[in-house]
Amino acid sequence: MSTYSKFGGSEIDSNGGNTTFYNRILRNLSKYGMSWDDDKIKNTYSIGPQEDTNDLIYEPGTNMYDLFTKKIVSRFLDQKSVAYLDRTYYDKRKILRQYSIKDEVKDYITQVADESIMYDDNNRFCNIKQLPDNFNEEIRQKYRDNFDRLMMDLRMFDGITAWSYFKNLLIDGYIAYEIVYDKKQKNIVDLSVIDPITLIIATDPGTSTMIWIQHPDNPQIRRVLLDSQIIYISYSNNNEYFETSYV
Repeated sequence: MSTYSKFGGSEIDSNGGNTTFYNRILRNLSKYGMSWDDDKIKNTYSIGPQEDTNDLIYEPGTNMYDLFTKKIVSRFLDQKSVAYLDRTYYDKRKILRQYSIKDEVKDYITQVADESIMYDDNNRFCNIKQLPDNFNEEIRQKYRDNFDRLMMDLRMFDGITAWSYFKNLLIDGYIAYEIVYDKKQKNIVDLSVIDPITLIIATDPGTSTMIWIQHPDNPQIRRVLLDSQIIYISYSNNNEYFETSYV
């Protein structure tokens, strides 16, 4: 069981804990391209439009970890929304799924999915971008082979899986998966479906690494995962006037 303390970092026991949390490579990967801990965040003094100010009213300036995390969440919500933060989403999702099985709506969703995920004769719907010519052919070929292996291992070229993932996004408005690594935590071996309503974004106070906390309100089943372990896609960002999903 994993527990998490915003004051003292992560505490992960030996009984099925998230050992990936301590992998330096994956921790750095969680920061790659994000720069959540750079001057843009640390030196921002104002309160962003997406930041929750409830705690600041009662305890102004007492918890710098909370302040830092609020800014991280604020920047993140400019790009996508988080189902956990919408307390109406659980009931809303039931309604969306009920609408999605109505004949006319179902036909529209299927058509959009068919036109977006288009398989060729080899059941491929996408290709990897080739490396520049300054890489030698051995590296270029290994790069292509690893992509093909990964897509095959994740069943993306079976003619249905990627299409189903996209269709779920159209209906629910959110999809989330854990990226499962091997024991050496170097190779991806699977994608494990996660209910997006159970996940909330945060930062590790010790390293400022972007993390995800699953079931944050329930210490008995709480899990802490690195951003490099999570795929989280939302249909829209957190602007109130955007729809939750295509439905």
